[in-house]
Amino acid sequence: MENALPLKGLRIVDFTHVASGPVATKLLADFGAEVIKIESRKRPDLIRGVGPFRFNRPGLNSGGMYNSWNTSKLSLTLELSNPKGLALVRKLISLSDVVIDNFSARVMKKWRLAYEDLVQIKPDIIALNLPSHGIIGPHKDYVSFGAELMGLSGITYITGFPEGLPTGPDVNYPDYIICYLSAFAILAALRYRKKTGKGQHIELSQFETTTSVIGSFIMDFILNQRLPVRRGNSSPVAAPHGIYRCRGEDRWCAITVSSEAQWKALCSAMGKPEMAQVPRFRTFLARLKNATSLDSIIEQWTMERSAEEVMEALQKKGIPAGVVQNGQDLLQDLHLKERGHYVELSHPEEGRMLYQNPTIILSRTPGRVRRAPLLGEYSDYILKEILGLTDKEREDLKKEGIYN
Repeated sequence: MENALPLKGLRIVDFTHVASGPVATKLLADFGAEVIKIESRKRPDLIRGVGPFRFNRPGLNSGGMYNSWNTSKLSLTLELSNPKGLALVRKLISLSDVVIDNFSARVMKKWRLAYEDLVQIKPDIIALNLPSHGIIGPHKDYVSFGAELMGLSGITYITGFPEGLPTGPDVNYPDYIICYLSAFAILAALRYRKKTGKGQHIELSQFETTTSVIGSFIMDFILNQRLPVRRGNSSPVAAPHGIYRCRGEDRWCAITVSSEAQWKALCSAMGKPEMAQVPRFRTFLARLKNATSLDSIIEQWTMERSAEEVMEALQKKGIPAGVVQNGQDLLQDLHLKERGHYVELSHPEEGRMLYQNPTIILSRTPGRVRRAPLLGEYSDYILKEILGLTDKEREDLKKEGIYN
């Protein structure tokens, strides 16, 4: 199985933390890349200290997000404030293919690990910088998280209800754009190196990447001087379109009607076929204009049924509908179970834990998931087997606090 992994033999030195970078390298690690995550005991990945924690037991190895976003990697702890620690990481880079970080522009320069330094260590290295605002420009030293990027890029402005304040999604949405583009960029650079023998520098500004996904709103302002409005659960191209309360506590079903055939089918499913011809609902524009009263009628019907009953009844009629699932629903989802989306792995501190298998399924070279590493778990292995340090050399480094 391991020999069939498509990225086997690729070594990545990973300085990233939180989500945007770690998820990118996780995607590559799950397909066989040897990803060596560089941390220090003084400054571990920030996400290690963030929940959810199993049984509410906080710990650097137990955080749910850390374990989800760092599967299949190796963890090396080095103190990079010490010249000996930096010397070790430079040696590791000389034996690697890719270096990735998501610090602000100044950090890698401080360590003399900017691209111009890396090519002196390994001429064909591929280096990916993921700074918040890029490595040039007046804001190059700014740092941010997904919440700030959503605000800066305009996503927060367009998220929420018309009568309410900008809210933004609960999930740090930019991270999940950036990670896939980062993995793609690395693979593209590797292909280029295979053809030419040359590495290259990749710069991916998180701010610009996030801004790029709302291009239609920017174009609307350029062409029409029109600002977008917050629409809540409504849509300008479908009516009815929303999230409807169902029977039970906090149970909902999402419903979208985007054609006249679907509209008539919805009325039939609700036992109100005559409603399809009511003047205020007969046409799409009429339904859009009277969406509030229409939503109220639909919700009277959905509240008498479970979300699953609503979904199944409408799907049978060819109407897009789906339960608004919570965490428990997802773990019990029969479709995900049948596809083997979840895999149970043993964790040395937390016992058996569920992980998500790779969502990209390659027929001949399928990926696999291994549990995320404990902090510094592979330090001895990397220093001995990859860097060739003797037992005494490693013991001396440990005494100096350079690794542990």
